[in-house]
Amino acid sequence: MAEYFERKLDSASKTEIAEAERHVDKAITLTDGHIAHYHETKARILAIRRDFDSARVSITRAIELEPRSGRDYYRRLTQYQTTRTRIDLMEQQSRWNDMQESSRRELVEFRAQQLQLLGLLAAVVALIATGGNIASQSKPSDAIVLIEVMAGAVVIVFSAFSLMTSRSWGRILVSFAAGIALVVVPHVFGR
Repeated sequence: MAEYFERKLDSASKTEIAEAERHVDKAITLTDGHIAHYHETKARILAIRRDFDSARVSITRAIELEPRSGRDYYRRLTQYQTTRTRIDLMEQQSRWNDMQESSRRELVEFRAQQLQLLGLLAAVVALIATGGNIASQSKPSDAIVLIEVMAGAVVIVFSAFSLMTSRSWGRILVSFAAGIALVVVPHVFGR
């Protein structure tokens, strides 16, 4: 049973694994827990279920129960030690898979942030180009006001974007206030 599930580790259903564990538990109960090989099978099934600590307990129990006077004691002991090593390898593989999945999610999130930033930069470049074009065709005093307001808008936009990605609130709030000032001051002093 356990070997079957180990071979199809990724496609084994939880229902099948639970059923196999019930059968092994029943076998252990029927033999009053005295057959070492059943504990080894239980350990392998627990490892497949990713319950590695319980798997180690079961394989330790199997080693303890194996009769030392049996003629194939060393062969079985080697088999149990191999199972213990397999449990350790499966746990490490599980950790690596979890780390790989976490890294993949972070990379996807980072990629999305980079695309958002590129979109923001494209919008800012378009704003500056359009504003510069309009300012070049306006009276100098109106052009200065327009450039100040554009600069304020750019500072506000970058402050808001930084607020989403940074933890340094103080510096962001100062830059946000500076952007607001650049937008408001020309209108308050009537330039």
